[in-house]
Amino acid sequence: LPLKMKGPEWLERFHFAIGIDHHSLSHKADLIPLDSPGVIAAPARIIWVGESTMRLEARFFPDTASTILLTGPLVQSFGAKSLALTVKETARSHLKFHFSSAITCEWEDPIATKGNPQILTSLKASGMQPKIKTFLVIQSPALRGSIIKHLQDQIFDVRTALQKKNLSEEPKYYCPDLVICEDRFALGPNMPHFRSMAENLPKHCKIVVIGNDENYDSINSLAAGHVLFMLKRIPVDFKSYITTTVLPKSLSDSDDPNILTIPPDHEFSLAEIRMPAKLVGLSSAMAKVRVDQPIGVYGLVRLEAPLLNSVIGRYPYAKISEVKQEDEENDTGMYYETSCFFCDIPSIEKEQLKNILNMSKSDATHLKGAPLIVAHHQADQSPFPTDTPISSVITEDHPLPKGSLKSSMALLIVMGVALGTWAAIVTIFLLTRH
Repeated sequence: LPLKMKGPEWLERFHFAIGIDHHSLSHKADLIPLDSPGVIAAPARIIWVGESTMRLEARFFPDTASTILLTGPLVQSFGAKSLALTVKETARSHLKFHFSSAITCEWEDPIATKGNPQILTSLKASGMQPKIKTFLVIQSPALRGSIIKHLQDQIFDVRTALQKKNLSEEPKYYCPDLVICEDRFALGPNMPHFRSMAENLPKHCKIVVIGNDENYDSINSLAAGHVLFMLKRIPVDFKSYITTTVLPKSLSDSDDPNILTIPPDHEFSLAEIRMPAKLVGLSSAMAKVRVDQPIGVYGLVRLEAPLLNSVIGRYPYAKISEVKQEDEENDTGMYYETSCFFCDIPSIEKEQLKNILNMSKSDATHLKGAPLIVAHHQADQSPFPTDTPISSVITEDHPLPKGSLKSSMALLIVMGVALGTWAAIVTIFLLTRH
């Protein structure tokens, strides 16, 4: 959220940012019409990668068989600047990251294949392993504390159910590898909740229930096909029991030996999806662009406009506030009109941009067709590397450019006056000589 904004506008932006229900920002900005080709860059996370397939998550909803362009540290390790991916399928469940869409793609890049064909094998041999995502459904504070103490090793990522009423929904978004549950949550009136939770778990997830083993058969009937283990109490070496008995196989292993699961804290997990766009409107507060694939509302994107870069010294980030699909066909194939509000442009820089746009307002055709956004092949020219966390660039501490429009105009006026004075002196001197 930009800090220096008028009270009502700031409150509206705050509501938009934290609201549970869908809330669109009012588009009051006076947009200058444009018609400029360019690109939008959106953050993505790589979940796993194989020799011919890859799974991503992003707030992005491409069509099946469409092509998307991917950049990032993993792509650079292949010896390529970008990879063209063909969308195979999309999903909205069993996600690693909240509020995203899972995209499974096919990819084949001659540069990557020729540059380092053994890159995936080398990465697997280096010991890159994902953490064991463990979901606790434990009411007893003493038992919960004991389990967390046993699983303090870095190979575990432990989360606890927040509310009993959300028990069936929370695992769907966390996508755990292991659920540890007290038997009280699988008996009596809690049986429907346990069954619903089990149905929302990924297929590979194992369930460990702590309680009376006499209830094994009744609880196992609710486990929706998941492998179930029963324990009367926590063993002394609980960590060893989990890694040798419950999950003896590494989570990164697969039927396909060439598939590599990327841990979320590894740099190779970070990526960007870049897509062609057409800038159709611009103001000091927001922009309107057309794209050929829908981006999710509330998604964060970067606009790489040379005009913006020349005024504020960087490519700004923007928050998607609205996406409309146009009914009429057009030659570009870009049917999704996307409105986005700038996130990291403070008031003083907005004023500079506003002045420039106002100068062209009387003659909007001056900006028609202007190359306001760089081509999508120039990914390496972005001032922010693709592995820079979004949170680290949303700030108002960016330096202003050395010269502004006002100072340049003042300099021209001073130079004009000086030249006029010099010409007058020369003319008087010549006349007095004659």
